Amino acid sequence: MTQNAASSTGAVTSIRPKRRPGWILSSKAPRQVTDLPFFNRDSEGRAVWWDVEPPKTNYWPAHYMLGKAYAIDLLNYIHAARQSGEEISPRIFGCIAGEIARKAHTMETDGIYAGFFDTISEYLVTDTVSR
Repeated sequence: MTQNAASSTGAVTSIRPKRRPGWILSSKAPRQVTDLPFFNRDSEGRAVWWDVEPPKTNYWPAHYMLGKAYAIDLLNYIHAARQSGEEISPRIFGCIAGEIARKAHTMETDGIYAGFFDTISEYLVTDTVSR
């Protein structure tokens, strides 16, 4: 898309937006919901959308980076599904966020949540993620 803009001299110039690279997927990217490291099933086979064991350290940045990694895994899964033409329920993020909200009080750290939601927010706002 090209836009025309008048410069201070009155001349019209063209502005070209920066081209964003496509999402780059590793061959190890999750291809199914069950490949997501935070997804599990309970004893009755029901989906558990946030089954996370925090690292055994009080080092908050480690927890934050784990949350960031989980968010990138989710984004990789979504992009892999799009590339293969697979349909994904638009409710997937709501299921994950709801499970996080229900379990938040049981965890001793908010670092995992902060890393996860900061990364998802970054992607929603900028259409990219700093890895």
